Amino acid sequence: MSSFDFALYYPVIALGLIYTVLTVAGRIVEGRGHGDIGESLQALGFGAILLAAPYTVVLLVMSLISYPIRLSDMAIIFAIIFVFFALVLGLLLLLTEVRVGRRPVGAYAGALAGAALAILVVLSI
Repeated sequence: MSSFDFALYYPVIALGLIYTVLTVAGRIVEGRGHGDIGESLQALGFGAILLAAPYTVVLLVMSLISYPIRLSDMAIIFAIIFVFFALVLGLLLLLTEVRVGRRPVGAYAGALAGAALAILVVLSI
């Protein structure tokens, strides 16, 4: 398969919409005093997501077979995303938890954000 048609993703999108509608409807019905019906609707929504899971695995296998060259690109993108979120979480931890000389570390946030941006630029090259 040389081209991966977007129509293959329609069942996943449809099952996601079904999950959303059934879960919201179940919560509304449950809030109006019909707990058993609401739980049934939410269980049906969860079943829709359970149906989407094996199909997602099939799509993953098909994409790995179709695009083996892009695996290295995918690994690099995941590494950049991981480093970015690790830096953001570390920055938030510093801003909220650590104090230096009775001042929050937020005073040094500009330098940390600049360092994080420099690291991301170097990794993206």
